[in-house]
Amino acid sequence: MPEIATIPSVTARVLAAHTAHVFGIMGEGNAHFLHHAEAAGLPVTPVRHESGAVAAADAFFRTSGKLAVATTTYGAGFTNALTALAASVKARIPLVFVTGGRGAVPKPWDIDEFAHLQSLGVPAFGLGAHGLGDHEHGKHGADNYAPVAATVKRAVEMALTESRPVALVIAEHLVTEPAPEPNADDLAAVTPSSPDIATEPLERIVETLLGARRPLILGGRGVWAARAVPQFERLADLLGADLTTTAAARNLWGNHPRNLGGIGGFAEEHIAERVRGADVVLAVGTTLTPFTMRFGASFADDAVVIQSILDETQFHPRADITLLADAAELGDELASRVDSALAGMDAATADRTWRPFEGPSHWSKIAQFTPTFDTKDRSPGERVDPDIAARALNEALPRERTVVSDGGHFLGWPTVFWEVPDPAAFVQAGTAYKCIGLGTGAAAGAAYARPDRTTVLVSGDGGLQMALADLVTFADAPGRKIAVVFNDAGYGAEGHQFEPRSLSLTMAEIGDRDFAAIGRALGGEGITVRAEEDVAELAEWVYAHPAEGFVVVDLKIRRGIARFFEEIVQHGIAAEDGR
Repeated sequence: MPEIATIPSVTARVLAAHTAHVFGIMGEGNAHFLHHAEAAGLPVTPVRHESGAVAAADAFFRTSGKLAVATTTYGAGFTNALTALAASVKARIPLVFVTGGRGAVPKPWDIDEFAHLQSLGVPAFGLGAHGLGDHEHGKHGADNYAPVAATVKRAVEMALTESRPVALVIAEHLVTEPAPEPNADDLAAVTPSSPDIATEPLERIVETLLGARRPLILGGRGVWAARAVPQFERLADLLGADLTTTAAARNLWGNHPRNLGGIGGFAEEHIAERVRGADVVLAVGTTLTPFTMRFGASFADDAVVIQSILDETQFHPRADITLLADAAELGDELASRVDSALAGMDAATADRTWRPFEGPSHWSKIAQFTPTFDTKDRSPGERVDPDIAARALNEALPRERTVVSDGGHFLGWPTVFWEVPDPAAFVQAGTAYKCIGLGTGAAAGAAYARPDRTTVLVSGDGGLQMALADLVTFADAPGRKIAVVFNDAGYGAEGHQFEPRSLSLTMAEIGDRDFAAIGRALGGEGITVRAEEDVAELAEWVYAHPAEGFVVVDLKIRRGIARFFEEIVQHGIAAEDGR
């Protein structure tokens, strides 16, 4: 006798057609869904904490471009996932969140899942009837329900088109409720739509770029996601423009000779000065965060800033010209129009309207760095300088790597010194929400997404202790995994922020821990680094483990403030003094 289709089974079948992986923890609210997800052929990976499920699904998309599912039960399982979900909302990462919901019979531990999701800005769809409605549109009652399969596909389309997490809620009493079988359209591939490019701002942008003397193109992850790198490199060559990236779009322009590297708080000062010299800035696929903008200091006050993204709510107040556009379509259109305009100019006019490229300023290779800060090893022997250690680690780590960074003060060193092959190989977990502790789950997601690359988790000691549970998930993931812990025995961000304010730092002191021993306890290996030469042990481990293995590198660092964080501290103190 054939099995009757139910809400969880139909949900799983539709998601199997549109997503690539499921991360979660089983509970009463999602056990049926997980059972049917496995039956539908979706790979299912158990995590150890619900926040890790969302972080893993988030990083899976960032590193592979494929949609993933995070799933939890209702109640405590649901609320455990909310911080990670908020971080994905702020970073605008698409994923599908499948969770249980309160049942028809009230229980003491019930909460309103829809209200919580709404507060985070997550569209939520109730699957089934009996009082669970399409909360996003305020619909309630059985008469307002689209078929389950169509609703699930709609959620997938919304996640991809709007680049955001979307939730599907299955109430406890509906887990065995019959549902119509999905049709061919429900299982057909989703093609995200993009807005039409408005003519008037496009013409203004072309005119502004042609009139620029020192044009600059700033690319964010949106350029990488749209596969628009060639278009904007061509535009840069036509205009003689410099190319730069946000921190999240590391190595977007590769070896292009006009590549200056990243801007914002992680940029060297001579690069920052060149960026400030731009008279026109074309920012594509980026929301221009405070860190990219360096709290307003990245660009000259009189520079014309053009911003193009896919969400009008993310236009920055500093932008003089804004445009909703797919990055690839915009790049094609701009390159074509600029090329045509330049072809119609005489040489004298052209020389006055755009400047030629002023010699080599390629800055994408770490080996070519000329840091403006002191790199002399000042460590007394028990702890190594973080800048010295970061440089050495860059050489010891495999080149084909995915770097997953937790949030925290420490990220100033790997972000500056570590190379990555492309933007998909660099994930900053939780930084959009200013949280720590999501790195281990994110690293697991990245490892499952790209087992062909060595996955490198880099965390501070505080963030790793907060999320030790999913270090197990990371250790169990496929491929070669390396966890590097910048260990200064404290919460560095809090120490650097609050010491100048003469506040007590007792709670910022968390004690030293033997993280190498934890690596061994999880079935892997452990390496302790107290001096630059100790990094050679990691290089030997990499050579001995060409494809598989897990190691934790306990990097005992001397306390010091990262350059990008100095700006944050100074900005915070100035803001406090101005109140």
